Amino acid sequence: MTSANVHYREIRPGPTMKENASILTQLRIDCGWNADAVPGWILDIERGYRLIWFIYNQPYRQPTNPMNVRLPIGMISLCLYDPKDPTLANIAAQDDSIRGRRAEVSSLFVYPDYRRRGVGKGAIDYVEEMAAQRGVDTVTMNTDAAGTNLEIYLKMGYQEYKPREKKWPLDEVQTLGFTEEHCWAAFLEKRLEHMWI
Repeated sequence: MTSANVHYREIRPGPTMKENASILTQLRIDCGWNADAVPGWILDIERGYRLIWFIYNQPYRQPTNPMNVRLPIGMISLCLYDPKDPTLANIAAQDDSIRGRRAEVSSLFVYPDYRRRGVGKGAIDYVEEMAAQRGVDTVTMNTDAAGTNLEIYLKMGYQEYKPREKKWPLDEVQTLGFTEEHCWAAFLEKRLEHMWI
């Protein structure tokens, strides 16, 4: 499978939101990170502060029987406003003094069976394109400064734009099998003007 063989389905407010929240929660439980953030993410979707896509390995079709729900192979998010850190995402800020043209690519997760096939990179490329279509000129992300993803993101054109900071509690990091150095986040950004040409 390559990234060309994957399909994206955006979670939208409406009658399927409860089902989508359940699937999203399961993804985050399987990921081992941020399952408790799902209710806030759902609220952010309803407020227009966040977009989330499920990633599928074949076209999605709405099941006629709720017992036939096909689970995604992953997910990715685009945060349009982060009130805790507007340098990450501010395009949907209500306050004119904060609003800019930044959005954050976040919460990427792909099940292990589908990794190393271009699915994650393809999802980031897709979300960058969706961001550019919404007028975003700079996408950001943060990642474990000691992890292998940092090198991958730097090769994709991202650059560190502010000092690293201790972001994750040691007990959460150790629960995932990592050491204290993995508590530190690197903050990255990438300009998107080339996508508008």
